[in-house]
Amino acid sequence: MKPQIASIYHTTSGSFGALASAFIVESLGAMIPWLIVMFCVVIADLVSGLFKSYKIREKIRLSRAIRDTMAKIVTYFAVVVCACFTTVAAGGDGDIEKYVCLLVILIEAISILGNILKFHGYDLDFNKVVSLIIAKKFDVAKEDVEDTIKPSKKVRK
Repeated sequence: MKPQIASIYHTTSGSFGALASAFIVESLGAMIPWLIVMFCVVIADLVSGLFKSYKIREKIRLSRAIRDTMAKIVTYFAVVVCACFTTVAAGGDGDIEKYVCLLVILIEAISILGNILKFHGYDLDFNKVVSLIIAKKFDVAKEDVEDTIKPSKKVRK
């Protein structure tokens, strides 16, 4: 390799390494709090699901519960990391990671609410709830509200 090309190669690779490490350090600083919150919410969903299964006397398969929880953690981790990288790459002005983490919390809160309602003998029909919220925006009759939460087929004894 010619000396001029070698110096250009080493200069660009050194500059890129410094920029990439600074980008990752800044992104990690932005994502650590969101990852902690996301992890706590997913663990709360795991605990509520195990508690629900215990109370309604379903067979608890701990390996399946942990496997499903790990899949959620990996998926949510990837989404939060992408959101934090996007925010840092965009100059840090947006709140993308905040809204993504709030979406994760909303999804898990619906799951936790469903576990709590099932423990008390009710099923939460999420599709009906979403359609009801959308329909309320356009003034829908109250008869549509009645089927949103219905009694569960499995009632604890």
